[in-house]
Amino acid sequence: MSGILMGFVGGTYGRRPDPPTIGTASYVDRNTASVTYTAPGDTGGAAIISYTATASPGGVSATVFTSASGSITVPGLSPYIPYTFTVTATSIIGTSSPSAASNSLILYGPGQVEFTSATETYWTVPYNVTSVCVVCVGGGGSGQSVNGLFRGGGGGGLGWKNNIPVTPGQTYFVRVGPGATAGDGGSGAYIGGTSYFGTAPLDLTIVYGEGGTGGPYGGGNAGGAYLGDGGGNGGNAGASAYTYGGGGGGGAGGYSGAGGNGGFGGGYFRNSGAGTAGSGGGGGGGGGGVAGTPSYASNGCAGGGVGIYGQGGSGAGGQGGVIDGSAYVTQFPTGGGGGSSGSSGGSSQSPTGGLFGGGGAALGGAAAGENANGGGGAVRIIWGTGRAFPSTNTGNV
Repeated sequence: MSGILMGFVGGTYGRRPDPPTIGTASYVDRNTASVTYTAPGDTGGAAIISYTATASPGGVSATVFTSASGSITVPGLSPYIPYTFTVTATSIIGTSSPSAASNSLILYGPGQVEFTSATETYWTVPYNVTSVCVVCVGGGGSGQSVNGLFRGGGGGGLGWKNNIPVTPGQTYFVRVGPGATAGDGGSGAYIGGTSYFGTAPLDLTIVYGEGGTGGPYGGGNAGGAYLGDGGGNGGNAGASAYTYGGGGGGGAGGYSGAGGNGGFGGGYFRNSGAGTAGSGGGGGGGGGGVAGTPSYASNGCAGGGVGIYGQGGSGAGGQGGVIDGSAYVTQFPTGGGGGSSGSSGGSSQSPTGGLFGGGGAALGGAAAGENANGGGGAVRIIWGTGRAFPSTNTGNV
């Protein structure tokens, strides 16, 4: 019998009930457990009204209103934390002492982690996870405006791979490539970084998205390639050999097709080209800038980025700039649209590549010699039954 609290019940004194007998704590989903219990033999003279299960640590609890033995579903828990549970019984007299603690339970199930800033880091596989799916997007290349050639940067490639075998507790290496920074530095200054998932640094054998190129180095403004079960190359950048007009950036690669190509830049009193649309969820390329006056109107527009939550619609190509015979701008160029809910490329006023993986544009006219940054890359890892890229239950769950 429990405690010393007494109450007058139906003409007799009653006591708090004895504690229930704890049963088993079991998995329901990544945030929910089920706890079984058996009603106490001594109810203290009053009927049981309810039972409450409480988790430790954290104190999350749930109550069932019954007098019988049974189970209690406890929601609101966190995955990958070891929990134990106790159960109390409540009558009109009061609440019993807690039962003994249950078995320890670690919840698991579908999950994900994403890396969206330039980094090199190790990731530890969570409890009970033996297989993952990964998507990698490389950083976009930056524009180049030197020696009278105004070229944008290529888009980053996108690669995805499913059912990668992993070991719980083991560490794997994740690299997120940065977007290329604007500048006129040495070799590599215009090239976006490659993003990948591997067993160790420089392991490019599992899945990666290569960075887009820009400037005079590394292949000249082409989109990045990819490795995986599927994906798409980044779009190529647009160029211009005319005075003033900057070329558009290439779009990021898609889940099943290439990113759009950037439009060419128009010369003085010349119209510019439009970017092409991305395919398979790729970002569209930005349109080239018009060159009616040496101002932001002569800058190219950037390529669109790509989202990391699975395949969606493709990004539209940016429109090219148009001028009339008096150098009056009748249509300003636009950045490429983002694919699969990625962000659009910047306009000629702010021609930075869209996230993730959009190529930066070239700045023409009075800004010759300057460049626009590429959009940064990303890596996303998902796990759980029935999840797979490009689009099977790939959202946040």
